[in-house]
Amino acid sequence: MKLFKLNRIAATLVHKNDRNENDGEDKVLALDLDWEIQVPNDFLEQFGEGMKAMFYKRPDNPDLADDENHMPLLRAECLGKQEVARDWVNCRLTIHQEGLMEDDDIELYDVKIKKVRFVAMQGGTVKVRFQSQFRPDPDEPEIIGGFSLMIGKTGLLISLWRPLDDEVTVTNDETPNPVEAAAREQERNDEPAPSRGRGRAAAVH
Repeated sequence: MKLFKLNRIAATLVHKNDRNENDGEDKVLALDLDWEIQVPNDFLEQFGEGMKAMFYKRPDNPDLADDENHMPLLRAECLGKQEVARDWVNCRLTIHQEGLMEDDDIELYDVKIKKVRFVAMQGGTVKVRFQSQFRPDPDEPEIIGGFSLMIGKTGLLISLWRPLDDEVTVTNDETPNPVEAAAREQERNDEPAPSRGRGRAAAVH
């Protein structure tokens, strides 16, 4: 299953939090960036199979040309914000800065995705908020400061690659299903090549 995978999705940085966290006996800087995106309701399937149909339905009298997966109507308009009870670790987040050279993309590694919430809206659009946590490179203070300038800025695109903990793991005691392994290998081959970024992060614990 492709879990929380984004490819150049328009996003808004809505909040930034600087904090210190323990690394052994030392304190290191960590950043929390809260993002908001709006995506088609097909995106709900990344949270679990059948999620789209849980929140949306087909029109009573659909157009004959409509695809059977076209579900623009909410099943219950009284539902508010929904929380996804899962974190994603070992992610790679790319921030593309529209209109600039590729070298200006910011690459963040070993990112943890937390606090995922969404609101299903009438018409088939889903508003998703999530938090990315990581440790910035202390040798690149311009990257750290740059995030404050991005808050509320339009024209940002972000990509998020599939978490590494969802990859096939092979040990001496287990053999993966060959069909599933081949499908996962094809997904990896289809992923866009990483940009030449300047921002990096260390693992979040």
